[in-house]
Amino acid sequence: MRRRFFLIGGLLLIGVGLVKAEIIQLSWPPAALQAPASAESAEVVFLTSEDLKRRLDLGEEIVVADVRRQDSYAKLHLAGAVSMPMDDHAKWGPQLSKDVPLVLYCACEGDESSSRAAREIRKRYRHQQVMVLKGGLGGWVDAGYPIVERAMPAGLTKMKVE
Repeated sequence: MRRRFFLIGGLLLIGVGLVKAEIIQLSWPPAALQAPASAESAEVVFLTSEDLKRRLDLGEEIVVADVRRQDSYAKLHLAGAVSMPMDDHAKWGPQLSKDVPLVLYCACEGDESSSRAAREIRKRYRHQQVMVLKGGLGGWVDAGYPIVERAMPAGLTKMKVE
């Protein structure tokens, strides 16, 4: 009995030494039992206006999508962007090519709508090449990059708010 006690104690001391020396790492649950990282837990990847413009200028195949409502898109959008309102993702989501990077943008101050859309597209459609345009439409416009703006009807003027 005494012999077993010393044997077990010795093994524990050796085990503790190996853990402290970081030769053995203990974690729970063990890696073999952990669920793989899911698409919804993935962080949103942001792309700056400058990076997107450079990639487009180099001819890289990228789908740039405006996730705002269709009427907002019609008024103003990035040149070359397509309208993919998140309210209609059931229509266009299943047809997304997973081989082509997708860059989403909105006009929110903190990119909330496009970030939420990116997480939803990763989760629902398993599209892993989804990015969000940092600064959205405003950042693109501020950088002076090409936009498409619907002309105001004759007789109407823009209101200036100060």
